[in-house]
Amino acid sequence: MEFYNHIHCKFTGIKGFLTLYNDGLRYRYMITQKAFKKFKMLVFWEKHGLEAALSSSSISLSWTDNSDNETGFKIYRAETLITTTAANATSYTDANLSASTNYSYYVKATNSSGDSSASNTASATTSSAGGGGAVILPTAPTEKKVEVVEKVVEKPVTQMTVEELKSEIVRITALIAQLQSQLAQLLAIPEIPAGYKFEKTLRYGQKSDDVKYLQIFLKAQGTEIYPEGLVTGNFLSLTQQAVIRFQEKYASEILTPLGLEKGTGFVGEKTRTKINQLLGH
Repeated sequence: MEFYNHIHCKFTGIKGFLTLYNDGLRYRYMITQKAFKKFKMLVFWEKHGLEAALSSSSISLSWTDNSDNETGFKIYRAETLITTTAANATSYTDANLSASTNYSYYVKATNSSGDSSASNTASATTSSAGGGGAVILPTAPTEKKVEVVEKVVEKPVTQMTVEELKSEIVRITALIAQLQSQLAQLLAIPEIPAGYKFEKTLRYGQKSDDVKYLQIFLKAQGTEIYPEGLVTGNFLSLTQQAVIRFQEKYASEILTPLGLEKGTGFVGEKTRTKINQLLGH
């Protein structure tokens, strides 16, 4: 992939590091979008400890702050967000409620990267007018492991020492490798062997496993590329037309650099590079 090649280039000083650092962040957010909710850069609390105390017109909530990087806590009554507290808060009172009415609450930690999973739900019924208060224990929380991911460094790189810069380069390089591995898993096509790359030129009339994997790949691109979806290992006219559609879809990367406007159906270097990129290589 074009981005992956950046980590192999020679860089010097703050300027070079900033390029690597910014590319690392851009690549991280690209993964977040593609995987779509499988990779969250958050460190938040485990689901323990939300309780509610009440009167006839208010309910007071309390919880244990197990996170270390929140900017606040979001308080939900039923499914409605009613307020967001400051960081490190451990309680909140919901006032002006109706007497003898049941309410349920849950809390989420939040920061600039997003929200944590919800706490357990605490339910309470306000007492009748003039009645005394009581403490309602929350429903037992469901144990859930929270994956802890290393936080992004907060110190500006322009203020780092040489040793800190070296350490940050090592960290980002390792993160890139980890994200790249996850991306490859997400983009993998089961019928194509893991780690397989298209390295041979493919053309009309050939018959091989490479052609078979090409047909599997084209089929995975959808009916707009390969409506017939045949996987035979024979590179004939239907496969050729599918290759042409693929080349024209990514014309700016495959055809334009070669001075072409129409697809050729010939799987050369530019076409193979784009295919391998989409496979996460």
